[in-house]
Amino acid sequence: MIEDTLGIKENEQVSCCVSERSEDPAFGAGDPARGAADLASGARYPASGTADPRLMNPIVLAFLGDALYERYVRERLVRSGSCSGRADRMHRQAVVFVRASAQAEAVRALMPELTEEEQRLVLRARNHKIATKPKNADAVSYKWATAFEALLGYLELSGEEERLGYIMDRAWELSEKREY
Repeated sequence: MIEDTLGIKENEQVSCCVSERSEDPAFGAGDPARGAADLASGARYPASGTADPRLMNPIVLAFLGDALYERYVRERLVRSGSCSGRADRMHRQAVVFVRASAQAEAVRALMPELTEEEQRLVLRARNHKIATKPKNADAVSYKWATAFEALLGYLELSGEEERLGYIMDRAWELSEKREY
């Protein structure tokens, strides 16, 4: 049998994101294998009810939101035909949209359009203590960008795909108008 560098055997099911808090209903309803079984069966996410996005740490939501928005921007650039095929140019085009300052500006402009629940989440995420010093942004922009990403992660896990698409489209439009 083949083992990778982590000692995981080929075709072995691996449970991810199992925490010590697995007895908490918001973290797997006491059955850590349940989430792994759902993923192994081809489900996009573990069974509904395993985690309530309203109760999740904003940094966890931002972790997902970051990936969602990065993928959205890259796909939109590729589909627009504006990519020249050179990786450096494509990266520079994507950075215009995914940089912290662009995300911060977008979420601040979107605040009046957000529901009360979304606004509370954004403020909770913005006010969450950051553990690392941002490399390419000031701390305020970084916190707002984290709040934007947390909102995207929240909408995705809440199953609000239409709303998620609207927010990402609006953020794109706002960043496109800005031209850095």
